[in-house]
Amino acid sequence: MNSGTQSILSPELLNARQVAQMLNIGRNHVYELAHSGGLPCIRLGNRMRFPRTAILNWIERQVQM
Repeated sequence: MNSGTQSILSPELLNARQVAQMLNIGRNHVYELAHSGGLPCIRLGNRMRFPRTAILNWIERQVQM
């Protein structure tokens, strides 16, 4: 698999639906966590995006607690 194909299959910036699927929680819960500062995100205009590596790191930190 070349890097172009891989980037299509695993985007670096995820939307709330994708994060919800990763965490097995509801999309609204993703937004609640992000608004409270508990989940790393960036804003692009009026949209929230979640860097894949930041979400994976966040998950790892939750496991270590």
